[in-house]
Amino acid sequence: MHACESGDRGCTSRRALKLARLEGCSTNVGGLLAAAFASPGSHLWHTEDCVPAPEVINEALIECLPLAWNIGVEERITAAYGSDVTNEVNGLYEYAVRRPVDWTRETHDPATARVATEIGDAYPFLTAKAIEKLSKCFWYVWLF
Repeated sequence: MHACESGDRGCTSRRALKLARLEGCSTNVGGLLAAAFASPGSHLWHTEDCVPAPEVINEALIECLPLAWNIGVEERITAAYGSDVTNEVNGLYEYAVRRPVDWTRETHDPATARVATEIGDAYPFLTAKAIEKLSKCFWYVWLF
């Protein structure tokens, strides 16, 4: 059973590595982590409390995020990974479900595929499974 299901605060999947800018910490996962992968050498890995490591964010998305952000999601992710990861997952979820769509030009499936591409382009640290989960969230929110 995964920590998200058991509520185990001692989840072994929690990581100590954090990503930080040389000039200071940031909690903007979109800007900081995307920049880290876009411009090698401008960032470093260390253990201070800044932005959660990409593998932790990916795992939390895959393991804990349902198709819709509902009651209990925040508590479940926070219990397993901490509030920093919860904030990052929520930001990624909001980015995905709020992608603009012109329904006069697009239908649901092509829009979902486009959003998956946009998510991957905007957040290159996300795994294919995490991108798939976020695009399914987009699909679900717009379908219902």
